Amino acid sequence: MDQALEAHEQVLIRAALASPFMKQLLVASAIAEGLAERGWDPLLIGDTAVSIHTQGGYLGKDLTMVLGSHPDVDEVMTRLGFQRKPNRWFHPDLNLFVPDQPSEIDLQARIHEVLVEDSPVLVIAPEDAVIERLVLLRDTQDVKHGLTALLIALSNELDAEYLMLQAYRAGIFEGLIGFRELVAGFERGEAPKRLDLELRLRDLF
Repeated sequence: MDQALEAHEQVLIRAALASPFMKQLLVASAIAEGLAERGWDPLLIGDTAVSIHTQGGYLGKDLTMVLGSHPDVDEVMTRLGFQRKPNRWFHPDLNLFVPDQPSEIDLQARIHEVLVEDSPVLVIAPEDAVIERLVLLRDTQDVKHGLTALLIALSNELDAEYLMLQAYRAGIFEGLIGFRELVAGFERGEAPKRLDLELRLRDLF
């Protein structure tokens, strides 16, 4: 086993002792390093991106990472202790799933780099994470997606022009206008009660 992968496995040992949020970040770092050495940079999206952009204020149960179809993915994941399951990878020692994610990412999306113990990991920008959540809210009417979009918006200084552009591209521009009004109310200290908040989020689409 090469020294780089041995270092990655040491990261996994630390992940087993870490908080759920840090566990996901450490595992993501180990996967990213293993694939980067083979010319492939995986990308964090979905729930894990939300966790990062809310500084752990929200945590999904899975590590949502686009691994793609690089020929070395199977080798790296297996050597890091993952087992291939239908539509996902599973690490039995860490009780952590990495679901298969679509390998085609919006080429117009912004990509940020976060450092996990000095190792770079790529993640979609907070604006794109908000758009992703609002699209899910529109498509499913599940208010949890609107709540996580709100958490992201209140945890980050968003680029309003870029956010509106991405909303237009995603076909949710009018919904975003209402969403931004809701965020502005929170920033003024005018937080609605939970039931009213859920109704207002559902009414966006």
